[in-house]
Amino acid sequence: FAEDFRRRATEGASGTEEAKAWIALADAERLLDEEDLAKALTSGREALRVFQAAGQSKAGCAADAARLVAKALIGQSRLDEAHKIVQEELSMCRKASDKQGTARMLLALADVLWPLGDSEGALRAGGGGGPRCP
Repeated sequence: FAEDFRRRATEGASGTEEAKAWIALADAERLLDEEDLAKALTSGREALRVFQAAGQSKAGCAADAARLVAKALIGQSRLDEAHKIVQEELSMCRKASDKQGTARMLLALADVLWPLGDSEGALRAGGGGGPRCP
């Protein structure tokens, strides 16, 4: 994802808030891979702030940022905070009829619910409630 985020930053006008947000998103992804959770959280929150301020047209972008913020918070065992962010962004995606953003947030919700001990909720959120192989 980080390469895609950096590509999007260069496609926009250099130096704009949106371009900076894409770079912050790429940084957050890289920092998560490096397990630098505090810096990943800071970068992810900056991107989330910009994309949420842009409104519904950037709902999918905010979903990517919220997913990374949630991953950083989960890594820091701040599960309630991660759950709140995911629920808020999921609600925004649903209101905007953003199917991709909604799907991303449902997967992020599964990532949060599992360590909270809600395995059934995690399975439902992650789409695991469908038919099973015999």
